[in-house]
Amino acid sequence: MNPPLFKTKMSMTNPEFFINLLGIDNIEIINIEQIDDEFFIYVSSIEEHTNCHQCGKKINCFHGSVPEIKLRHLPIFKLKTYIIIKPKRYLCDDHSNKTTTTQKLSWYRERSTVTYDYENHILLSMIAPFKM
Repeated sequence: MNPPLFKTKMSMTNPEFFINLLGIDNIEIINIEQIDDEFFIYVSSIEEHTNCHQCGKKINCFHGSVPEIKLRHLPIFKLKTYIIIKPKRYLCDDHSNKTTTTQKLSWYRERSTVTYDYENHILLSMIAPFKM
């Protein structure tokens, strides 16, 4: 086990540094923790809308969040890295049943446990040995 790079919750004096390391747009970093050999980066979407899953209309009436999800991401400083997010939910007033839709973000697949970047990294590492 490596000694922690950061002994407690990380100072948020330069969150853009970690946003650049993550390579993900339209997020803000809420908190960063290092526990043993793992980074846990808590983020929130800065996008204030989504499209209704029934009618496709752009909606921006915030209606809470779903429980947080933990997504494996590319390593940072050779440490396992996880992004934790509570996806936002929005209400569409065009439906009598007051339909809510969970915001979909471009950097992970719905119901996945990994980001697209991590998924691509694993897939490439699996086919790289077979390249000629």
